Amino acid sequence: MKRFFTKRVLIVAAVLLVLSAAIGTTLGYLHAAAEAVENTFTVAGGPKPVIEEDFDGTTKSNVRVRIDGGCAAYVRAAVVFTLQDGDGNILGKVPAAGVDYSVSYGSGWERKPDGYWYYMGVVNDGESTGNLIESCTTMCGEYSLVVDIAAQAIQAYPEDAVIGAWGFVPGGLGGGAE
Repeated sequence: MKRFFTKRVLIVAAVLLVLSAAIGTTLGYLHAAAEAVENTFTVAGGPKPVIEEDFDGTTKSNVRVRIDGGCAAYVRAAVVFTLQDGDGNILGKVPAAGVDYSVSYGSGWERKPDGYWYYMGVVNDGESTGNLIESCTTMCGEYSLVVDIAAQAIQAYPEDAVIGAWGFVPGGLGGGAE
């Protein structure tokens, strides 16, 4: 019985020794033969909003947003009115519609309580929204009226992503609270 046990221990030890040598040799070969591989990750592109507008020095008109970037998107925009003096300093006075400027907004857009204007439809790549501003004319003589448009776009599909980012789908197409 003792001889059987000793023989068994020797066989197990021999098998472990062969396996250790095989594993060590394989790892050494792989380490020496492997070339470095560079993993390159590209950030996914997305819809890029581009502001398009006409300006003749006193009137800004046909303000719209074009989508570049390879996919359909929903668009929102912030419209910020400020006054500047002759040196380009922004004044603390908030310009008043009807007093400092007149503005006519286009159709297809809705202003929400968060202050953004939402275009109520999907804009395909390479296409533009309807006009956000049809025309905006300054009525203040001593200061310059500045109308800044800051647009954002989000990939239209899947709509769950739009709801997650904005809380609803513009136009009410995908549910969610508006």
